[in-house]
Amino acid sequence: MLTGLFFQNISSNLFRSNIKSKLVLSFLIFFSSSQFTAFSQCTGGDYWRQTMLSEMKRELAFHENTKFIYKDAEDNSIKQIEQVRQLLKDNIDLLIISPNEAVPLTPIVEEIYNKGIP
Repeated sequence: MLTGLFFQNISSNLFRSNIKSKLVLSFLIFFSSSQFTAFSQCTGGDYWRQTMLSEMKRELAFHENTKFIYKDAEDNSIKQIEQVRQLLKDNIDLLIISPNEAVPLTPIVEEIYNKGIP
C-alpha cells in the first residue's frame, strides 16, 4: 500500500511538473518572434529542471529565428544576479528566470521589467 502511494505521488508530481513545463513552453511560443531568449535557472541539478531545459530547447528548435542562452547559477543568488546583469548587457529580448531566492533577485528582475523586457 505504501509503495503504491509513493509511486502515485511521484506520478502526480511528474504530471504537475509536465504541466508547468508546458506553460513555460506556451510562453516561449507566444514570444517566438523574440530574437534572443535567455533562461536564468537557479540550479540545473535536479531532474525536473533538466527536463524543463530539454523541453525548452526542443520547442525552440522549431523557431530558427530565436537565439537561446541558458545560465545555471548553481544555487548561488550572487552568481545568478551577475549572470542576469550580463544577459541584460547582451540585449536579450525575453528573460525566463527561476530565481534562487526572491529577495536578492527582485531588484534585477524589476530593472529588466522596467526596460520593457518580458
